[in-house]
Amino acid sequence: MPQPFDVRKCARPNVIDLPLYTTPRCQYPDNEAMTLLDANENPFGPSITKDDAASGCNGDLGAQTLKMNRYPDLNQTKLKQMFCEFRNDDQCSTQLGAENVTLCVGADEAIDVVIRAFCTPGRDKILITPPTYGIYHTFASINDNKVVQVHLDADDNFALRAKDIKTALAQDPCIKVVFLCSPGNPAGNLLPATDITDILDLSGWNGIVVVDEAYVDFAPPGTSFAPKVTHWPNLVVIQTLSKAFGLAGIRLGAIFAQPEISRVLNNVKNPFNLSASTIALAKNALQPAGISLMEGNVKKMAEQSERLRKGLAEMPAVDRILGGEHTSFVLVRFLDKPEDLGGVPDNSVAQYLANHMETRSQILVGYRGYEHGCEGCLRIAIGSRNEVDAVLTSIREGLEELHALKVA
Repeated sequence: MPQPFDVRKCARPNVIDLPLYTTPRCQYPDNEAMTLLDANENPFGPSITKDDAASGCNGDLGAQTLKMNRYPDLNQTKLKQMFCEFRNDDQCSTQLGAENVTLCVGADEAIDVVIRAFCTPGRDKILITPPTYGIYHTFASINDNKVVQVHLDADDNFALRAKDIKTALAQDPCIKVVFLCSPGNPAGNLLPATDITDILDLSGWNGIVVVDEAYVDFAPPGTSFAPKVTHWPNLVVIQTLSKAFGLAGIRLGAIFAQPEISRVLNNVKNPFNLSASTIALAKNALQPAGISLMEGNVKKMAEQSERLRKGLAEMPAVDRILGGEHTSFVLVRFLDKPEDLGGVPDNSVAQYLANHMETRSQILVGYRGYEHGCEGCLRIAIGSRNEVDAVLTSIREGLEELHALKVA
């Protein structure tokens, strides 16, 4: 008699028990009734202009206009060049060109492609710096690669421990990729350029240094390391249109690297990975009017970030805002009681407030208390003026209720 199919004996051992990637908003499939401040999206909408001949869509995303019956151009040289023109720095002697770019389905596919291209399953490792973006660990696990962790210094505003990273790389040649998130998620801090170049200059280690710049457009001009890939042969920079450009829904990321690396990455990524509509919308966003719209929205978000930070700082149960401010969110730490009464960071307070906002105010935020250095923390995306007001009101109400429960 034939044996029954057993998926556990058929699937790869390293993936059979991987947890399903999920978020709180999965419970609300239509999202219409919720205020979504859990994924650091742009509350002011996409950086898309209605009429633009350069993008090829002229405000019309119809099937005939975009030739959806045909596969899109495999190379996408024009779109790559638009990314380069946006990122090129006049101070660099060598300018970025299309040969320096790999286009991916969001920054997530970019991360996956880098790991699959440079890490041999079951042998090589990646290095990450918690607290950081969790998808690095997820894709390493899928590819059967171990993860080395060198934590950011939580006692020094999440500073990068560059010396410890260099020591780890010198001691373990199986570490093939280092992921540095700058500005950080959830820390929000901008890593010093000297720390990054110090790692890039390490002799005797043959690996890739990835600078994940998903939030770089919230940082000061000239911050991006993308133009510097022409100088360092092992530097890779990942960017996305999901955050500042307000285009999370089109799923488009870009990898900047020297041509030798770009050829490898383009060979590994899925062919025809971008849809015709994604390509057209990205071209629209990267033309001057779209960039100007993005920059205006970033200024609006900075204004609301300041309002949110100021409002939180006035609450007695708030310890402080952690990390930096070069992102589309704040990382705020809550105490079990006011600091002048000996309050300490408390995960239960953060969890109570997250639940209160979700169930009573229909606001989703990110609980981060489980991460290194983030005890008692919520990550709250920057919203519109009305959304910031709603968050502050809900937190005040939640703290009052929690205080009443403790007194009772």
